[in-house]
Amino acid sequence: MIELKKISKIYKRGNMETVALNDFSLTINEGDFVVVEGVSGTGKSTLLNIIGCVDKPSAGEYIFENDAVDYSDIKKIELLRKEKFGYIFQNYALMDKYNLYENIEMPLMARKIPPRERRKIIKESLELVHLSEPVRKYPNELSGGQQQRVAVARVIAMNVPVILADEPTGALDEKNAEDITDLLVELNKKGRTIVLVTHNTDMINRIRGGLGDSSNYKYVYMTKG
Repeated sequence: MIELKKISKIYKRGNMETVALNDFSLTINEGDFVVVEGVSGTGKSTLLNIIGCVDKPSAGEYIFENDAVDYSDIKKIELLRKEKFGYIFQNYALMDKYNLYENIEMPLMARKIPPRERRKIIKESLELVHLSEPVRKYPNELSGGQQQRVAVARVIAMNVPVILADEPTGALDEKNAEDITDLLVELNKKGRTIVLVTHNTDMINRIRGGLGDSSNYKYVYMTKG
């Protein structure tokens, strides 16, 4: 499904160059749960951005669903971002001026999904994350755990095949972190491909335990250079 071949990413600022990734290769099959760990500065978030077509590698080849990603084809890149990838961030990435329902609805509106179908999708996605809060509440009225559930519900509603999670439990207490971890494991069992960046050893162990003997689990430890 995803194949990164000798990917390098170099950020330039004036005469300064920072190597985020160097000759990095990785194969991700459909339905894999990939956990990426490593110290700060090893390019973990850069890796997610390249997989999600948000960032362009400086060198190497990215193959998605058997096609080489063509960064010169802007429309195709935008389509990949919109239809293939969903992000879950540490800071929830909800828009404060929109309520819970609207935060989940906006990506569906962008796809021109009819209102009646949107309501059904949103209802089902909220049920899957066990969120019973009134849908007209705003993010600042919700706890951190509740906000992250909304973020997960939004990704579920988008129905994308690949979920990219960047420290999704980093701002949560232990109980909410466990709940979000379990939700991601369940999504993977339903067929979603997940690439997750974390420093949380407890989360890694919980994912491994939740998946049991699944051959879809992959662990990647990133180092500098």
